[in-house]
Amino acid sequence: MSKATTVVRKSKALSLIRPEHPSWGMEPTFDRLMTKNEFADAMTWYSSNLDHKRGREILAQYLTNTEMPGVAKLVLNGGEDYFTPVLFAMARLMLNGATLPDVSFDRFKAYLNEGVAKYEAAIKVKRLEKDAAKYRSTRLNEKNVEILSIFEDAIENHDPKFDPSSVTDDKDLIAKIVEHYSKEVAAARKLTPTFDLTEQNKLDHITYIEGVIKGLTGDKPQVSRKPRKARAKKVVPAAKKVAKVQVRVEYLPLNIKSVPAEQIIGKQVLWFYDVKYGKLTKLVANDEAGLDVKGTTVLNYSEKTSVCKRAGRKAADILQVVLTGGKIARRKIFDDINTENTTVSGRLSENIVLLLTEK
Repeated sequence: MSKATTVVRKSKALSLIRPEHPSWGMEPTFDRLMTKNEFADAMTWYSSNLDHKRGREILAQYLTNTEMPGVAKLVLNGGEDYFTPVLFAMARLMLNGATLPDVSFDRFKAYLNEGVAKYEAAIKVKRLEKDAAKYRSTRLNEKNVEILSIFEDAIENHDPKFDPSSVTDDKDLIAKIVEHYSKEVAAARKLTPTFDLTEQNKLDHITYIEGVIKGLTGDKPQVSRKPRKARAKKVVPAAKKVAKVQVRVEYLPLNIKSVPAEQIIGKQVLWFYDVKYGKLTKLVANDEAGLDVKGTTVLNYSEKTSVCKRAGRKAADILQVVLTGGKIARRKIFDDINTENTTVSGRLSENIVLLLTEK
């Protein structure tokens, strides 16, 4: 079998690259899974040719394409002060069609999450300094900063023993703090998750802040009303739940087609294949209620028992086992794939082919 060759073509966006140095040649691009040596050589090329000022635009474009516009905005604002230029080069490779080695892609996610954390921490410090000037009362400004730090530490650690009402009895200051954290709750609801931020993490954070606000304002008096009859929970049709889902109808190179998205609702297992990154995913329901869909994302799956791996060059053979084999054969399919596990995601897109579902 002949060794796979590098596909080299003229870049579609050479304006983002420094003028070529005679000793470096054309930009290396790939339309397949890269080897570790190829990846190392490509990173060496980008270290001498990639314009860092434009590199952030490349990374932002990749994040926007992968439905992470919120993180893309952070990259454009933060730049290389928070996001290492290595990310720019990796994003450039993937935008040009390359599939990174598993170890390198995991490193890409780690660097990205680290950059987001650093940038948000810096913004938090600036916001705290700005807010301190607004929270003026009869007390000294330094005292207000100290009080705000107590709230910030408790919220960051989700301290279960924190009592907001015991920190201060200054009504003007309390009103400012409640206003501040009410805005933070609204902002958190719009936050675009990074690779490590799940929907549950976000909801837990919002719930804790709302508890802090309630602790500052006190319980509102309950109005005596006649008990209402319990209403039966409205059943949403499966077709309506998946109305926003857009997946790939078929992928001729591997001879695979998508099953109707409605079949996902209530099923215990969903198999799908990402044609862009060559990933095979098995989502296993979290409980007897089965899988569900909201917007373009599959919900109620177990992160512990669900699996995602890159199928590699044997993708065609592996997918045929998934489609035509029995449950036992499918159960063992990931044991025959030598690549490492990657992060499981329930997000669906036009690159996804829904292979089959299991009850």
